[in-house]
Amino acid sequence: MKINHGVDILVATPGRLIDLLHNTPISLSNVRTFVLDEADEMLNMGFISDVEFIVSCLIHDHQTLLFSATMPKEVENLARKYLKHPLTIYLDTGQTAPQSLQHQFLQTHPKNRLESLLEYLDRAQPSQAIIFCNSRRSTEKLHDRLKKKFPSTELIHGGLDQSRRTSLFNRFRKMQIKVMVATDLASRGLDFTHATHVINYDFPANTDAYTNRTGRTARMGRKGVAMTLFTRKDLHDLRDVIKTNRIQPLWQGPEPDLNHITRPRRPSRRPSRNYRPKRKPRR
Repeated sequence: MKINHGVDILVATPGRLIDLLHNTPISLSNVRTFVLDEADEMLNMGFISDVEFIVSCLIHDHQTLLFSATMPKEVENLARKYLKHPLTIYLDTGQTAPQSLQHQFLQTHPKNRLESLLEYLDRAQPSQAIIFCNSRRSTEKLHDRLKKKFPSTELIHGGLDQSRRTSLFNRFRKMQIKVMVATDLASRGLDFTHATHVINYDFPANTDAYTNRTGRTARMGRKGVAMTLFTRKDLHDLRDVIKTNRIQPLWQGPEPDLNHITRPRRPSRRPSRNYRPKRKPRR
């Protein structure tokens, strides 16, 4: 193992590093700089205990750098707990969305989502597009349907092994793939120079997810388009996305009235007075 002979830079996942600490002679006593990249995503994925354990092993003087696209309370708490007099640097705080990114929105019915997507692709003719879905199953289903019309279509999600994912990313960068259907796995830390369009087929789970997804295009001053399909049930979240990201929406259909939208109430779990439990059928 190369680590036994000493390395200048070690890149590892939290779990793998902890495994090495427990099962090999590796030591962190000579570490001078500890970098936690994508800190917010690490915590969202449940790695907070692993990260805290690694930090607790660095008892000597060293520099700690936390990089995060967003600053949730968990990241702030981690910084306050383990850093001494930390310096916080914010980038583009006055401009959440890049000016070179065009934000388009199209309302559709859940049953017409695929039809709306196909019509948009025919109309926009993107040079290269990333289409985001919220689940692996949705990704696979959409990929199978798009592949029939767009042969240069691939999919990527967490179920693929690392070598397969790396190969797909490299092919996409080389313009060998025109349409990539992906989960949020592809929404962070990846720079796709030629991606002209990001399409949210499924509405993002939150405003941070929207920011991370749409950040795959219009990078380094390049122009790009972010198209988001939404339904009536997404209107409240849509308003939050527009307000939080301070963007100018370009409606591809009728503009919805977002000023009088209220968050839908969750159905009560308390049964009504006339409720009678169904009898179990006899076997």
